[in-house]
Amino acid sequence: AEAGGATTAASEGTGLHALTEAVDRGVPVEDLGVDPGTAEYVTAYQAATAHLDMLDVELFVVNDQLQAAGTFDRLVRLPDGRVVVADLKTGKHDAGYPLGVTVQIATYANAARYNPDTGERMDLHRDLDRTTGLLLHMPQLSPAERAEGAKPVCTIYTLDLTKGWEAAQVAAQVHQIRRWKADTLRAVA
Repeated sequence: AEAGGATTAASEGTGLHALTEAVDRGVPVEDLGVDPGTAEYVTAYQAATAHLDMLDVELFVVNDQLQAAGTFDRLVRLPDGRVVVADLKTGKHDAGYPLGVTVQIATYANAARYNPDTGERMDLHRDLDRTTGLLLHMPQLSPAERAEGAKPVCTIYTLDLTKGWEAAQVAAQVHQIRRWKADTLRAVA
């Protein structure tokens, strides 16, 4: 599978995450040492996100209600002053099937910053809007698409985190129900 390229897209996606993270931390594109094709992704990302104020990068959070933890990509301030959780996705179908990413970002938005060394939890941000999230969608192009002249594009989608949070809570309930033991569901008649 590896020789056939099964993990190539995942590796490239991880690389794009690292590059955009570096840029959002202030590293100039020319200092990244990437080839021109990869630099086109970074340029597309920068153009799409130029109006966003990147407040924080790669935040580790815990959601005690759902007993979930994870790291999200960005905490951003929108031009209207609201602060929202944003996540970069590089898969082709993330925008067309946004339920999973909406649930994921809603879980993050309803979580707390977490320090694993001390166990301390803190609010994400005093201006956080838990009703809206951002999907920063920059799908990777296949070699065939590149050969046809396609260029990288980064599109920003707003996500309804109210619905995402509702779905996250239902999913957590289903997860708990699946743990029910047989003896709690049946009895010998």
